[in-house]
Amino acid sequence: MNLKSGPFVSTKFSKIVHKKGFYFEKIWFLILAYFGRIRDLWNIRKYDIVYIHLWVTPIGPPLFEFLFCAFAKKVIYDIDDLIFLKGTKSAANRIVNFIKGRRKPVYLMKKANHVITCTPYLDAFVKRYNQKTTDISSTVNTDDYVPKNNYDFAGGQMIIGWSGSHSTSKYVYLLKDVFWELKIRG
Repeated sequence: MNLKSGPFVSTKFSKIVHKKGFYFEKIWFLILAYFGRIRDLWNIRKYDIVYIHLWVTPIGPPLFEFLFCAFAKKVIYDIDDLIFLKGTKSAANRIVNFIKGRRKPVYLMKKANHVITCTPYLDAFVKRYNQKTTDISSTVNTDDYVPKNNYDFAGGQMIIGWSGSHSTSKYVYLLKDVFWELKIRG
């Protein structure tokens, strides 16, 4: 199996994209990223499956999404966030909030051969547009996994895991006092 990855946001771009400022650099990286997507279009027919995570390009109407769906043999769309909601905004890039492609996710939901979701709510929403979905939940079902009330840490240490993105990391800080209390208790 051959696999090629083509992220829109390069490694260098990812270091500044969610920071305030760096406007000229961000514009430059956006230009490079769009040229990268044009290059991807020339090669897209080589692949049996094109996997799209969130969007093909983040800004504007679903033009590149249309082209990718038109030229790809098969499209798997992975939407792991409620990015199509109007309330989701970037604090570091306020201008982008006005030009973000809000129609892109729904377009991809409709056109993809299969859609991967991450919550039952999102899966039900996607099924309005496409019946071919798989819910790979990123949340813990507390009916299946019941929290313990007594832990034995004799000789061990507690490790707390968290998964999320830059936009949800602020919620971890809401638990700061809880983490300090756990540390004090040992």
